[in-house]
Amino acid sequence: MPDLGFLGAAALVAAVVAGVVLRLVSGSLVVGDAFVTAACTVTGCSGGWLGFIGWVLALAPVAFAVFFWMFYRGAGRTGRIVWLALASVQIVLVLQFVPDPRARTSGAGAGALAAGMLWGFGTLVTAVVVLLVGLLLTKLFRGSGQWTGIFVMAVFLGGGIGTVVANEDVSGDLLMTTQIFPETAMRVQGDELTRVSATDLEGCAQLYADCSRTAEFEYTTTDSDAVTRLEIVSFPDNDRAWAAWETVRPAEDRTQLRIATVTNEFLLVSTVRHADGRVVQPAEEPWLRWPAAQLEYAFRDAIGYGIAEPPVASETAAPRTP
Repeated sequence: MPDLGFLGAAALVAAVVAGVVLRLVSGSLVVGDAFVTAACTVTGCSGGWLGFIGWVLALAPVAFAVFFWMFYRGAGRTGRIVWLALASVQIVLVLQFVPDPRARTSGAGAGALAAGMLWGFGTLVTAVVVLLVGLLLTKLFRGSGQWTGIFVMAVFLGGGIGTVVANEDVSGDLLMTTQIFPETAMRVQGDELTRVSATDLEGCAQLYADCSRTAEFEYTTTDSDAVTRLEIVSFPDNDRAWAAWETVRPAEDRTQLRIATVTNEFLLVSTVRHADGRVVQPAEEPWLRWPAAQLEYAFRDAIGYGIAEPPVASETAAPRTP
């Protein structure tokens, strides 16, 4: 009978290798997306609970390692095989979300889940620091380690509660143009975005099913001659916003680009063109998409979205004047 200790170590190494290989395979994002979809189904796409699931997912390997160390040796042969199988599955799953879960997930609820994982990583780092400081102070002053344990537990409790609160949907009724972008001009990443027009509409001109209201903006930017028409369409919930996203029509002709994204219960549709209306050339597309990405970031920041990160230059979207 092969030694289970050797086979167990080999299984864990194989799980790490499999997780890394799967992560590098084209299309591996489907793993993260499937997990997000399942979590969204269970929680009803609640930002707070999705964040909490992400928080638990980030901390699960550490918790599992502790229980593994405590109970593995005392388990029978069958029990050890179960422990190793669970550990292998967890290793493969967690590796699909690192190093940045925001880049490894998409779809409804992805932002909140990724935010929760980042909260989990932050909670873990804070708890380790508190534990090390507590152990050092206990050793220096020969005190009891009881308070160290209490503070570590408080860090985990605060991290869990903070994750739910920070990722709970706070967009509320921010539907009016003056509530979303109250200023005529705003500066994003050194570029000045100037509002040319702003209009509030009931419904959405029958373009999408179940929409509630639309806030329309038109912006120019100091980065280029791009003119961006941004439509922020609100829906009763996130699922219907994503359903509408699937029906967004492409740009009418080659003088425009259209980009559609979803944030909470809002569908954002950006239509970008040159100021003089000329045909968009392929080489111009990245810097035409750039102000649309900046406006999406500004909107997320305005509604207190869980993670509102400024756009990063890429092959898809980049400033014309870095």
